[in-house]
Amino acid sequence: MSGSADQWPGQEVKWPGQEVNAPPPASTIGRRLGLGVRDVVEGVAGPVYDLAGAPFRAMGVPVNRLSQNLTALGLPEPQTPGERMTSAIAQPIASTLTGQGIGRAMMGAASPVVQAVGQGLTAQPAMQAASAGVGGAVQEATGSPLAGLAAAAAVPVVGMGVSRLISPVRTVTSPEREALVAGAQREGIPLSPGQETGSRVLKNAEAALAQLPGSAGGAARDAEAQQQAFTAAVLRRADVNATNAGPDIIAPARARIGGEIGDIANRNTLVVAPPVEAKLAQVEASLPFLPAEAAGPVRSRLEQLRGMMVQPAPGANAPPTIPGASYRMMDSALGRSIKSTSNGDLRAALVDLRETLRSGMDASISPEDAGRWQQLRRHYANLMVAADAASGAGAGAAEGQISPLALRSAVDRSTGGGYEWGRGDLNQLARIGQSVLRGPPDSGTAGRGFMNSLLTGSLPISGAGAGAMLGGVPGAMIGSAASMAMPAAVGAMMRSSAGRAYLTNQVAAGLVDPRVIAAVTANLAVRNRLMQD
Repeated sequence: MSGSADQWPGQEVKWPGQEVNAPPPASTIGRRLGLGVRDVVEGVAGPVYDLAGAPFRAMGVPVNRLSQNLTALGLPEPQTPGERMTSAIAQPIASTLTGQGIGRAMMGAASPVVQAVGQGLTAQPAMQAASAGVGGAVQEATGSPLAGLAAAAAVPVVGMGVSRLISPVRTVTSPEREALVAGAQREGIPLSPGQETGSRVLKNAEAALAQLPGSAGGAARDAEAQQQAFTAAVLRRADVNATNAGPDIIAPARARIGGEIGDIANRNTLVVAPPVEAKLAQVEASLPFLPAEAAGPVRSRLEQLRGMMVQPAPGANAPPTIPGASYRMMDSALGRSIKSTSNGDLRAALVDLRETLRSGMDASISPEDAGRWQQLRRHYANLMVAADAASGAGAGAAEGQISPLALRSAVDRSTGGGYEWGRGDLNQLARIGQSVLRGPPDSGTAGRGFMNSLLTGSLPISGAGAGAMLGGVPGAMIGSAASMAMPAAVGAMMRSSAGRAYLTNQVAAGLVDPRVIAAVTANLAVRNRLMQD
């Protein structure tokens, strides 16, 4: 007979130049389904089943492997090269499900070490499946378990290489730092790639380029733009639209905001309601417990305040009041005392007294003025913090720029040591300055070494020497110029929009978890070892 339609199950059909071992034609769909079931069951349950039976087989007890039991149940075995290759791929893929289940169980353990192993076993299931499948295919094709293990490990390694090519820098950050980076971006403060990602490598590269000829100019312009944007963000909190906090900006803003506050205060009075009176009495009662150098000034302020109070008419059931102008004078005096004292006890007591009066005034302002009053108070307080921060020493302060360090100190002083507790409208900006905008520690070694080479001529001479060896005098000139042009080229790339986007993108940052390598190779190694028993 000829042709495949009349072949018996398992009969070999020979064509000119090749041999084909034909599977039973009448059960093609059923056979494929049976092979698929076998691959899944043997892949998922095989390692566990065979591992449990290994000790008995080692003792000579005849315990069937799972594959033998599946054959006894009537499930077909792979016969053709294609079927064997399919099983070699499908079974390792299915076996990763077992590792996933074991890993999830381990993640619930009390031991941090066991939890860490469990997290590794459950890392990136899709990548584990792909690696296991490739490893199984290579092992079947080569007949070498070691080649299969190497191929399985190579898949995530290649993936990591591709990941690094697409996203070369990994963001090094915490949720808190992410919030500060987002805050800086909302404020319109331009960040360098190193500042945005938190990468120390990029930060060090940026710090070095800021000192090198050819790139220092561009870095200085970026630093100036960032500083101006930071100053502008601070001033916006005071309703001032400027990039400079010099006297010509601060003085008119203070007169404008202070004048409007004065107008509102003059047409309102502070009502010394029972809650305010109770709080003042509490402050006074605490004085015996303070050192004399702190208790004395606070007692004097309380006596001054009592003298400002206007008592109600006889028989009137009303609390005393303080004229708005008197309140303003007291508030300003308390503010100056708080800023000028270095005594922590005195500062805390004065802050407590000032907040008591401010709360009372806030509650006393008429409904028509209340909203604007609160807004102006915030603007004025923030303006005073900005003025304090811009009053320090140094060229930047003289030019009206607010440094991050100066802002942090000014916020802390204005809130009575409240920077640590998150007090003040400018607290987040101060933290952005201290975290995101702060440069890495730099001893100047890289820049100094380059400058030494430049000043002694060694760097251009080295480039010229290499060029001369290749191209004579023209080559020497090109080599010398190239050694000087490198910092400029790198700096320009890092500062460009395309360069920033490339260095900061995290599209492929989580493409491959290195723990996948260990999980997949362990899976295949266990399978291979059990197959050899």
